[in-house]
Amino acid sequence: MTVQDESPSRSTDPGGDDNGGKPPPIELIPMQPETSADDEAAARADRQANRYPVPGWPAHLCPVCDYLLTGLTSRRCPECGTPFTIAEARRRAIEKSPSMRWLFRKAKIDRGLAAVGFLLLFAAVALPNLVAGGFPTSWSLVMTLPGKWLFLSILPQLVATWIIKMYWDANWYRLLLLAGGATMLVSLLLTF
Repeated sequence: MTVQDESPSRSTDPGGDDNGGKPPPIELIPMQPETSADDEAAARADRQANRYPVPGWPAHLCPVCDYLLTGLTSRRCPECGTPFTIAEARRRAIEKSPSMRWLFRKAKIDRGLAAVGFLLLFAAVALPNLVAGGFPTSWSLVMTLPGKWLFLSILPQLVATWIIKMYWDANWYRLLLLAGGATMLVSLLLTF
């Protein structure tokens, strides 16, 4: 048999509502178990054991020994023991792929073509001025009429290159080379 105290302080909760003489409810919060370093290491090993396997396409190679890692669930090379990430393994496979080497080489060639195109654009503007007045003796370059027209034609040519790129999906680098070559041809025709 339990005896409850019917004092006024216990008959109401802190909000002022009447609980019918019962004490306010108490919420129990479960305690979080303390984890040790061994528990965390075991949990990490479980997460690594349940990782998805290394995909077969695109190829994935060990960053150190080039071992094919397809199907492995661990992130350590079985050949040399080097830990790896999926990104590192994929990057290594891309570096070793003949088709990717060809794409990197093509990108370098295209950047060179774009540089030649820009040089041709600006050389085409300078050519009539240099032929008409010789090499300038000061930093200011005297502009001849053909040089002025060619200089003013650079911006419309670059805009036309951009429009062609947008509508026909042409290669930027080759378009810049084409614009530079066309400007140089017009410059040679106006100069000589």
